[in-house]
Amino acid sequence: MCYFIPKQRKDPLKITPNSHTAKADAKNGSVKNLVEKAFECHLRTVEKSFLFCLCCDLLWVAMQKFEIHFSEKSSDRILTGTFLVLIGIYAIPAGLILSKLLEELRTVTQARLKNDLKTFLLYRDERIPLLLHVLLGATGMMLILTIMLLRWEEMLAGLYSVTLTSFFIMQYGLTVYNLDDPRKSVWIRGQVPEKWYEASIELCREEGDVVTTPSNKNGDHRHHHLDETRV
Repeated sequence: MCYFIPKQRKDPLKITPNSHTAKADAKNGSVKNLVEKAFECHLRTVEKSFLFCLCCDLLWVAMQKFEIHFSEKSSDRILTGTFLVLIGIYAIPAGLILSKLLEELRTVTQARLKNDLKTFLLYRDERIPLLLHVLLGATGMMLILTIMLLRWEEMLAGLYSVTLTSFFIMQYGLTVYNLDDPRKSVWIRGQVPEKWYEASIELCREEGDVVTTPSNKNGDHRHHHLDETRV
C-alpha cells in the first residue's frame, strides 16, 4: 500500500543556514573573542598603571605629612633647571622609540595580512636595547620623585600632578613593553599563528630564491621556496 506524502513547501521568509552563513558566524565569533581578549589585556594594563599611581599618591601624602620636600626657593630653581633637563632626556628617546615600535607594529600586521612569514621573522626577535629601558625607567622615576619633592602650596594641585605624571609614565612603559615583544603584545599575539613564533630564523637566510633549512640530525638539507614556508 502506498501513501502519498505531500511535499512541504519552502517558506520564502525562513532563512536556512548554509556554508556561507556558517563561515561568517565562525569568523564573527573569532573576531568577537579576539576583541574581548584584547579588551581584557588593555584593562589589566590600565589597572597596573592605576595601582602604581595610587602607590605614588600614598607615598606623596606621607611625605607631605612629615614635611619631606624642597624649600620654596629650591623648588623654583629645580623647575627651571633640573626638571627641564630630565624632561628632555626622557621625552626625546621616548618619542623616537614609540614611533619606531608603532612602525614595526604596522609592518608586522601587514605581514600577517599578506601571510608573509619571512617579514614577520625579521621583527619577531628584534628588541630595544636593555640600556634604553634602564635609561627611560630611571629618568621616569626621577621625574616622579622630583614632582613629589617639590613644595606645593595646595594639596589638590600636588596630588593632581603626582597622579597624572605617575599614571602616564607607567602606562607608557607598559605600552613599550607590549609593543617590543610580539609574543606578549596584546595587539599581535591573537592575530599571528602559534607556529610562526616557533619558526626558525634560518628561514630568512636566502640562497637566491631558495631557502635552505636542516631536515634531520645527520646534517642533510632540504630546499624549498619561500612561498612554501608561508602559513
